[in-house]
Amino acid sequence: MTATAIPFSQEDRATIRSTATWMLLAGAILAAAGGYLWYTIGGVVLTLGVLGIRVLATPVIVATGLLGMGVLLVLGSRSFMRVAGDGEVAALSRGFLALTIIYIVQATVMLLMLGMFFFSFFLPMFMM
Repeated sequence: MTATAIPFSQEDRATIRSTATWMLLAGAILAAAGGYLWYTIGGVVLTLGVLGIRVLATPVIVATGLLGMGVLLVLGSRSFMRVAGDGEVAALSRGFLALTIIYIVQATVMLLMLGMFFFSFFLPMFMM
């Protein structure tokens, strides 16, 4: 017979709830900041037209990253909150899966941005 519930103590459940609450708060702030940046960038793009997209490529990427990471953190915090409530192995695996997806996406985006940052220094050498 396999155990489907994890015997969390009340302290463990309180710690998991606290972590999920902080994740929710951080995700909401990131999503709000990304949404506000998109709103601001949208006004500038309407003013500048198509040229604005070329000029604002980095801010658009940053705003998209903030919005995406915020949404992923909010979804991950909800999965993590279910771990404290249910205490089941399936909920724990879903919570860890959500965290894994969040961190893989974050690492991928950070590596892409780092590559684009260094590529931007070498690009003028090839344009001559």
